[in-house]
Amino acid sequence: MDTQTTNAIRGVQFLVGTQEDQIRGVGIPRKPDEYDMIYLANNEWGNELMYQVAQAWFKEFPDCQFVQVYEHAGWHLGFRNDPELSCWTTANDMARLPKTKPKPRTFSGYYEHREWRNGDCEEEPE
Repeated sequence: MDTQTTNAIRGVQFLVGTQEDQIRGVGIPRKPDEYDMIYLANNEWGNELMYQVAQAWFKEFPDCQFVQVYEHAGWHLGFRNDPELSCWTTANDMARLPKTKPKPRTFSGYYEHREWRNGDCEEEPE
């Protein structure tokens, strides 16, 4: 069953929950050492958006402890479900991340591909 909740960030319309609930892991408890993944749409990018998307994911799945958010160009940020929404991984190989905070062990198998939505752009590129 697909959900069709519409949101907008910075004027870009997107659907939240267009993947089947099973793929997203709706109603399935997360293990504390696994991370979920989110792939932004081709017209979405930026660390602020990635932060907002991770924050929304943790709100929907409060038992999820880690999520990794990918942009279309390969950039990624991994967030912890803590008060600061701190990073546990990044595509920036020069980043200094705390070694004392927990990191996930493996991918949970749950993910979401966000769909292109017309906003600032006229149409999806081919």
